[in-house]
Amino acid sequence: MFNFIIINLILLILIFQKILLLNEETLILICFISFCWIAYNKIGDSITFGFKDDSSKIKNILIDSLTQVAYNLNQYIIANFKFAKLQTNFNELKQHFIILISLASINFPKYSEQNIKLLYARKLFYTWRLEQQTIKLITALILKKIEKVAFTKQFCTQKLCLPYFKCLDKIILREYFEKV
Repeated sequence: MFNFIIINLILLILIFQKILLLNEETLILICFISFCWIAYNKIGDSITFGFKDDSSKIKNILIDSLTQVAYNLNQYIIANFKFAKLQTNFNELKQHFIILISLASINFPKYSEQNIKLLYARKLFYTWRLEQQTIKLITALILKKIEKVAFTKQFCTQKLCLPYFKCLDKIILREYFEKV
């Protein structure tokens, strides 16, 4: 307020000394300047407080948005890192599969040959066992048949007294005695 009084006194001195002309435009300009000056002095603190309040709100909003942007960038960097790591893992997995498939393609014929040999050996062993059992069975059947033939021949020789069988019996006895 003290400044306002000093300025008014200086203006009055300048007007009385006829340094400044006092006409309508000058009076309007002086009124406007004094109105602005008074308004600034009276309302300036509330406007300054409003501006400070608005600037602090804007500052907080900017800090929050920058924090959010930083968080999102960190998440993006982490996602990119994980994606790069995932891509590396898939490439390593691809290499492992290539090695596995190449080893399998190299070793599969050996494995298949070994399995065929083992299967063939089992089949041969089964065939051998079957052959042994068949030989035993055939031998038993032949012995039964020979026994029946011998029994039939003995029956025909002793009970029926057929001359053919008696002659055969005597020939067999003579051959037996010649060997002994």
